[in-house]
Amino acid sequence: MAFATNLPARFVRLSQCVDYVRYSMCALVTFYIGKLAKLSSIDILTHQYRGLALRRLRASTSLPPSETAEPVFAASFLLPWVAYDR
Repeated sequence: MAFATNLPARFVRLSQCVDYVRYSMCALVTFYIGKLAKLSSIDILTHQYRGLALRRLRASTSLPPSETAEPVFAASFLLPWVAYDR
Protein backbone atom coordinates (compact mmCIF):
# COMPACT_ATOMS: atom_id res chain seq x y z
CA MET A 1 0.00 0.00 0.00
CA ALA A 2 2.84 2.39 0.76
CA PHE A 3 4.11 1.88 -2.78
CA ALA A 4 0.82 3.10 -4.27
CA THR A 5 0.74 6.24 -2.13
CA ASN A 6 4.19 7.23 -3.35
CA LEU A 7 3.40 6.80 -7.05
CA PRO A 8 2.45 10.41 -7.85
CA ALA A 9 5.61 11.75 -6.21
CA ARG A 10 7.76 9.17 -7.98
CA PHE A 11 6.17 9.99 -11.33
CA VAL A 12 6.83 13.69 -10.84
CA ARG A 13 10.44 12.95 -9.91
CA LEU A 14 10.85 10.70 -12.96
CA SER A 15 9.25 13.29 -15.25
CA GLN A 16 12.05 15.69 -14.39
CA CYS A 17 14.61 13.26 -15.82
CA VAL A 18 12.80 11.15 -18.44
CA ASP A 19 11.10 12.87 -21.33
CA TYR A 20 8.51 10.21 -22.16
CA VAL A 21 7.26 10.20 -18.56
CA ARG A 22 6.98 13.99 -18.78
CA TYR A 23 5.06 13.77 -22.06
CA SER A 24 2.79 11.10 -20.56
CA MET A 25 1.98 13.37 -17.65
CA CYS A 26 1.38 16.31 -19.99
CA ALA A 27 -0.96 14.19 -22.11
CA LEU A 28 -2.93 13.17 -19.03
CA VAL A 29 -3.18 16.73 -17.71
CA THR A 30 -4.22 18.24 -21.04
CA PHE A 31 -6.76 15.45 -21.54
CA TYR A 32 -8.49 16.19 -18.26
CA ILE A 33 -8.28 19.96 -18.66
CA GLY A 34 -9.92 19.58 -22.05
CA LYS A 35 -12.66 17.39 -20.61
CA LEU A 36 -13.32 19.62 -17.61
CA ALA A 37 -13.33 22.84 -19.62
CA LYS A 38 -15.11 21.16 -22.55
CA LEU A 39 -12.52 22.51 -24.98
CA SER A 40 -12.02 20.41 -28.07
CA SER A 41 -9.08 22.59 -29.12
CA ILE A 42 -6.97 21.02 -26.37
CA ASP A 43 -7.44 17.59 -27.99
CA ILE A 44 -4.75 18.48 -30.52
CA LEU A 45 -2.28 19.18 -27.73
CA THR A 46 -3.26 15.94 -25.99
CA HIS A 47 -2.66 13.97 -29.20
CA GLN A 48 0.73 15.62 -29.66
CA TYR A 49 1.89 14.84 -26.12
CA ARG A 50 0.58 11.28 -26.32
CA GLY A 51 2.32 10.74 -29.65
CA LEU A 52 5.61 12.11 -28.31
CA ALA A 53 5.35 9.89 -25.23
CA LEU A 54 4.64 6.77 -27.28
CA ARG A 55 7.47 7.45 -29.75
CA ARG A 56 10.02 8.07 -26.99
CA LEU A 57 8.73 5.08 -25.01
CA ARG A 58 9.18 2.85 -28.05
CA ALA A 59 12.71 4.21 -28.58
CA SER A 60 13.60 3.48 -24.96
CA THR A 61 13.04 -0.24 -25.44
CA SER A 62 16.49 -0.50 -27.02
CA LEU A 63 18.09 0.53 -23.71
CA PRO A 64 18.92 -1.98 -20.96
CA PRO A 65 15.91 -2.85 -18.77
CA SER A 66 17.80 -1.94 -15.60
CA GLU A 67 17.87 1.70 -16.75
CA THR A 68 14.31 1.92 -18.04
CA ALA A 69 12.17 -0.32 -15.83
CA GLU A 70 10.75 2.37 -13.57
CA PRO A 71 10.23 5.04 -16.27
CA VAL A 72 8.57 2.49 -18.59
CA PHE A 73 6.26 1.46 -15.75
CA ALA A 74 5.38 5.10 -15.05
CA ALA A 75 4.59 5.90 -18.68
CA SER A 76 2.70 2.64 -19.11
CA PHE A 77 0.66 3.45 -16.02
CA LEU A 78 -0.17 7.02 -17.12
CA LEU A 79 -0.88 6.63 -20.84
CA PRO A 80 -3.94 4.34 -20.59
CA TRP A 81 -5.67 7.04 -18.57
CA VAL A 82 -5.59 9.22 -21.67
CA ALA A 83 -8.63 7.70 -23.31
CA TYR A 84 -10.47 9.32 -26.16
CA ASP A 85 -14.25 9.45 -26.37
CA ARG A 86 -15.11 9.49 -30.03
